[in-house]
Amino acid sequence: MPIYFSAEKVARNNYLLPFQLKSRWAPFILYFAYLPLGYVLNLCTFDTGVRALGGSPAIRVASYFVIYAFFVHFILVWPMTAFVYPQYRDKWVLPLRSLAVFLLLAAPLASFSYYLGTFREPLHYFEAALSVFPACLIAILYYEKAQRGWVFSLVLSLFSFIPLMVTNDLLGPFPVFWNYATTDGGFYFLRVLSPLVALWVMIFLTRDSKPTRLNFSYGLIILASVLCGVRFWDFEWLVFLFLAFFLTQKSQAMRYLSLVICLLQILMTATRLVVYLRLLDTTLWALVSFAAQFSSLALLIWISLFLLKKPGTRS
Repeated sequence: MPIYFSAEKVARNNYLLPFQLKSRWAPFILYFAYLPLGYVLNLCTFDTGVRALGGSPAIRVASYFVIYAFFVHFILVWPMTAFVYPQYRDKWVLPLRSLAVFLLLAAPLASFSYYLGTFREPLHYFEAALSVFPACLIAILYYEKAQRGWVFSLVLSLFSFIPLMVTNDLLGPFPVFWNYATTDGGFYFLRVLSPLVALWVMIFLTRDSKPTRLNFSYGLIILASVLCGVRFWDFEWLVFLFLAFFLTQKSQAMRYLSLVICLLQILMTATRLVVYLRLLDTTLWALVSFAAQFSSLALLIWISLFLLKKPGTRS
């Protein structure tokens, strides 16, 4: 018996096909690209961790993930999708609602990571933020593209479960199944750059499902959190937060102000990168800072090109 679909339903389902079939795994692969790249380039080695003792690691990882995903869905995601984040009923409050979802997701996950680990130094807190914040924003963007609660739960669970419980730094705060020990500082460059690149790719993939300005604001919030962890004393992260707010405003004045801020930041960031390349500092925080600056330069150039386009043109 033939099944007929309305034109509206076909259009609603078809716009998801390119995202679902061609590129749905790209952010995940990029997010954890630092692990295989670090191993292939001899930047790190792997060994069994504390959680791998006392049983089959594969069975324990699977059982842990099922329990973890269950709690993520029913404690975090389901209340968000049911109450805090309805289906675009009020477009004008969408930026505030998206930011509220991010904060309400990130806060309990960050608290859970603090419960899991033993935090003794600033790098531990930075590692926790890098494991939680990009995962939350990428999960939000997946949900806004697919409009499925189980997609939200699965992505958030997968992206946060791996660094918190499966594999992490030997000197990191979390007891995991497999530890990696770094043999070269370049690994931390990849460690910071991979989640940021995954987030930028996710912004690009979801640019048609919601306003690109808001997607850029998500990226700037993450970049601000990373820069705050690296160099909180120079207040550059505060500039990115203000820029994220300005991008959600639709007035021409805010558009020009955002463009001016982007161009000034591009000049400052490019200068810092030139200074770094001349000094060739290979210490841990210098490499982390270089990765964040390199990623911020790419995002700022992308935002500037978007702002230079005439309103109404395709980004």
